[in-house]
Amino acid sequence: MKTQYHFQIRKNGNHSAWDLIKAHKRCLPDWQTAVCLAKRAARCYHAEIRLTEGRDPSRANGHYFRSSEA
Repeated sequence: MKTQYHFQIRKNGNHSAWDLIKAHKRCLPDWQTAVCLAKRAARCYHAEIRLTEGRDPSRANGHYFRSSEA
């Protein structure tokens, strides 16, 4: 069964609130795949990625990945 994950991408140096950043929805098979994708996107886009699980990304707690940590 696939779970719905939301990825929000904020470029380094941008300090906008997460509520103002569009969430990209992906259905993935497991959490490890979502984390791997978030880390790869952070490296590729030189950005901070907020990863949330569930239907509403603005109400869920997020996990954050930065390009320097990925």
